[in-house]
Amino acid sequence: METGRVNFIDEVTLKVRSGDGGRGCVAFRREKYVPRGGPSGGDGGRGGSVWFVADEGINTLYHLRHVSMLAAERGQHGEGSLRSGRAGEDLEITVPPGTAVWCVRASARARPSEPQDPDAEVDGDDRDGGAAAAEEAAGDARVEALEAVSEGGPRRHNEHDEPLIGELLEHGQRLLVARGGRGGKGNAHFAHATRQAPRFAQPGEEGTEFTLRCELKLLADVGVVGLPNAGKSTLISVLTQAKPKIADYPFTTLVPQLGVVAQGPFEQPFVIADLPGLIEGAALGAGLGIRFLRHVERCSVLAHLVDLSYGDRPADEELRVVEQELEAFDPSLMRRPRVIVGTKLDSLDERRLDELRSAARQRGLELLTLSAVSGDGTRELVRTLGELVQRARRETAV
Repeated sequence: METGRVNFIDEVTLKVRSGDGGRGCVAFRREKYVPRGGPSGGDGGRGGSVWFVADEGINTLYHLRHVSMLAAERGQHGEGSLRSGRAGEDLEITVPPGTAVWCVRASARARPSEPQDPDAEVDGDDRDGGAAAAEEAAGDARVEALEAVSEGGPRRHNEHDEPLIGELLEHGQRLLVARGGRGGKGNAHFAHATRQAPRFAQPGEEGTEFTLRCELKLLADVGVVGLPNAGKSTLISVLTQAKPKIADYPFTTLVPQLGVVAQGPFEQPFVIADLPGLIEGAALGAGLGIRFLRHVERCSVLAHLVDLSYGDRPADEELRVVEQELEAFDPSLMRRPRVIVGTKLDSLDERRLDELRSAARQRGLELLTLSAVSGDGTRELVRTLGELVQRARRETAV
């Protein structure tokens, strides 16, 4: 059993918390011959923020699987002599490129209020109003917290109705998910002509706590789709240096596999993904279901494999089953560039080849046949996929 395959995790839920801001300081100058030194309390330091950072050196969320809470450092309190507290250290969480971060829940952030003069009277109604304001803030917590880390405007939601905070698609890309609390102001800020020795300071702003859902969608140019045991893993092993598990029974591939196809010295390589086989009802969660279909979304080209040697149903019907699941999950998938590939040409059933030819002709799609055992047809497949990938890249760049 290969460890890398067991450790592939593409969805985790975890809590993160930004650091509280440090408390402002109440202090006064204490110097010889200065009996009434003015206020000298420094400001509290800002709390640390929480960032996600894309790292191409990892390809799974396994390292976050058992994490319950990750917290940034709190800001230090202010000190006398107008010394500000040290800012809390930011927390960086590394994830693979292709990770989307969704907000499940967010706590209310307690904003730093203007401190009350301990000598002043406080009306009872003001206390009730403060409690009501805190309750209202808690009710709007998720909206407010999201606005604190990103620009406003329309926001995507997933199937759980959770708003998207952001996606990390390139190595080194950073995403702010929880901004640190602001430090409180020291008492030096509150001196004026009629109050020259304020005996109070501002508390720091509390950090924000999020419950986040992280979903990994693999970044590949070509997604290889088909029913279980259609020959997807064998094809990947022939075209690339990837070493997927291969056997003659359904669902051998339990997690996606990536490989790089080198076309030639003058052509750009492309990434191809061997994705777990589809069965009827996959869009509703049957088999490996939506966990598989999620990874198809970012593939710009699809290679649809059909076994030419054997099948429990006609080849054109096998083709239709996968198409229906793709369309049920996301209708736009059926508008992606696609090529139909008949596999296992070395054990050909002529009747199935005729069925597949007819189906490809009806759809206006190109049909290629190959044998991964002998290598027949692999060069033409690489050339065709390479052309489709380059065309898709040019269209994306426009």
